[in-house]
Amino acid sequence: MIEARASVEIGVEAAAAWVVVANYRLDPLWRNGVLEMTPSPDGVVRPGTTTVERMRLAGRTMRNDGVVRLVDPGASFEWRTTAGAEAEGSRTVVALGAGRCRVTLVLRVTPRGLSVLAAPALGPMLRRGLRADAVRLARLVEGRERQPGVDISGSSTHS
Repeated sequence: MIEARASVEIGVEAAAAWVVVANYRLDPLWRNGVLEMTPSPDGVVRPGTTTVERMRLAGRTMRNDGVVRLVDPGASFEWRTTAGAEAEGSRTVVALGAGRCRVTLVLRVTPRGLSVLAAPALGPMLRRGLRADAVRLARLVEGRERQPGVDISGSSTHS
């Protein structure tokens, strides 16, 4: 199993970060390679939320289905895939006070088939990618706070 973990401090209240982190429909705005993410039901995650993700990785378009297993509202959730790549992880938001919070993203992937041979290269690639995603997330959330008219609520459909 390969584990990647990335944390980023964001200059907003934890509740503002949670609104983005916990709404899968917004993932294409900050996760590199995610072409589309369709959660059901739409909105902030709850236990049992399912997802269909289309992503591009290493020149291939893939589909991963997932489910949210546990949710601590406003603070964290855990997910796992049910089809596609064998993966699981979590997203956590911790208030730091004074209008700041820390978001931690965790991804665990179990390579299968021929991808086992690529595992030595896959680990560093996933870690770099997750760190870059965390930075994009921080920029998105902070930018939304500075520009209240910008809608990242996820209520509209993305194509």
